[in-house]
Parts: sequence; structure tokens; C-alpha cells
Amino acid sequence: MLRSGWQLKANHVRGYFSPERQDAPRQRQETSHIFSVSCKPDGSWRNDLKAAGLGWTFTNPAGLTSHHSALCKNVSSPFMAESLACGAVVLEAVRAGADSFLLESDYQQLVVAINARLVLLEVHGIISYIFLSIGRFSHFLCRFIPLSTNVVADSLAKQCLSLYGQNIC
Repeated sequence: MLRSGWQLKANHVRGYFSPERQDAPRQRQETSHIFSVSCKPDGSWRNDLKAAGLGWTFTNPAGLTSHHSALCKNVSSPFMAESLACGAVVLEAVRAGADSFLLESDYQQLVVAINARLVLLEVHGIISYIFLSIGRFSHFLCRFIPLSTNVVADSLAKQCLSLYGQNIC
């Protein structure tokens, strides 16, 4: 079943990460913190289909990694695809009850917008949701990573979009 927007068909990660919460002070840029969830999202977009494949990996402190993908229809741009991927991972981390969250993206414009709390017109709804949601974490860090370190999420996103394209064409 395919859905659009935030109604993503994705594997849920409830129970995969410890749902325990602690009342720790909020520190947004601490790099020595051991995050309860580390995530690398990526989005792939096709103009002819106006669709995006989303892919992401979740890693817990024990080093266990899970792979996820979803499809979104009616997506207007590559930037929207990347934003949807980041929004999807934030949603999954909140659903999983993660205490702290490390978001690593290869889309520098989005990383800058998240860290500077910039609401960009093209993705204002998604990025506003991200800003509201990250307040639930005791620690949050968003950082840029090179594409070469995000090949798994990139492959998941492209594969999801490719399968959709084959079924449509």
C-alpha cells in the first residue's frame, strides 16, 4: 500500500531502542553524549513521477542497525524529498521513545536550516514539525556528513523509488 506525505508505510522501531526517559538538561550540540538513536536519512526524487523514495538507518548504542524505506507521492523537489526523510526519522525516533537523537544528513542546506532554526518556505510544514519534535529529546544533534558515509540510506531511497517507477511505467 502506498501513501503520500506523512502517512508513510515504514517499519516501526518500537522496542528497538530503550524507551526509558531521564530528566537531563537539554544540550543541543554536545558531541560526547552517547545518543539512544543515531540516524542517517536520505531522499531520492523523480521529477517525472513527482515521487520520492525515502531511506534511513537507525543505530542504537549497542551498534545494532535497522534499515527502513518509504515512498511519498506528490513531492515537488529533491529538497522536499530530503526534508521528508528527515521528518520521517524524527517521527520514528519520537515513536520509539528515544531519549536523545543524533541526526546525520548529507543534505547541507537542510542541516543548516535545522541547526539555525530557519523555516524555509518550500518545506515550512515539515521543518516546523521537526523543530517541535526535537524538543522531546534531552539531547539532539544534527550534523552534516558526506554522501560517501550515507550510501546505505541513499541505496534504500533509490531502490524504493525505482520499484515504484517500475510498477507505474
